[in-house]
Amino acid sequence: MSLATRITNYITEQANLQHLPLPTAEQNLFANGYLDSFSIIELVALIESEYQIRLNDADLEPENVATINKIESLISRYQHNQ
Repeated sequence: MSLATRITNYITEQANLQHLPLPTAEQNLFANGYLDSFSIIELVALIESEYQIRLNDADLEPENVATINKIESLISRYQHNQ
């Protein structure tokens, strides 16, 4: 399963739980209620487990994980540095 699909599937689950429409790749996931402080922890655990990477705390700033595209870019940077 592709990176984009895994991230999108997780966000879709969150959207369904919150009864929200599916977000676009550039929509702010925090500002629009798709992610909060609890769900970001779950997402980080999924990313670290799925991609065998350890994210730095500094990388978890909202500006780095606010959109699907930004999350994908963050993971890609880690994968290219391994």
